[in-house]
Amino acid sequence: KNESLLAKANPSNSKIKINIGDQRGFLIVDDLVAMDYRVSTGRRGKYDTPCGEYHIIEKVKDKRSNLYGKILNAEDEVVNSDADFRIDEVPPGGKFLGSPMLYWMRLTNDGIGMHKGNVNSRYASHGCIRSHYSAVPIIFDKTRIGTSVSVQP
Repeated sequence: KNESLLAKANPSNSKIKINIGDQRGFLIVDDLVAMDYRVSTGRRGKYDTPCGEYHIIEKVKDKRSNLYGKILNAEDEVVNSDADFRIDEVPPGGKFLGSPMLYWMRLTNDGIGMHKGNVNSRYASHGCIRSHYSAVPIIFDKTRIGTSVSVQP
């Protein structure tokens, strides 16, 4: 962290760069790095995180996935801990519980965004950009709907 630059960061002067190859995120202020943080992006192949130029189009502090999560039976016991709501069946009396995606910042209309999650410096998500637990509240606070996000290979 560049503490003095980070102190100047606000939703009107910040932008984000994501480097997929290095699994790093950068909060940029005045074309300088205010914060460098770890990320985990999409698993290669089926869940690649798409590169491109985006803008944050939605921010929700306490969001749950409507696609990925766990399936519980009628007794609230986990029967599938890595469920995809589109293909995995919920047993009678059971329910689907979406994975938490705290500090959600949507980049695309088809479900790609940035959020708090397990970060292990490798490709691990279903396409989203998971941000380190200590960084994501700062990123969420220093951005707004419309903030520029560049996702690079």
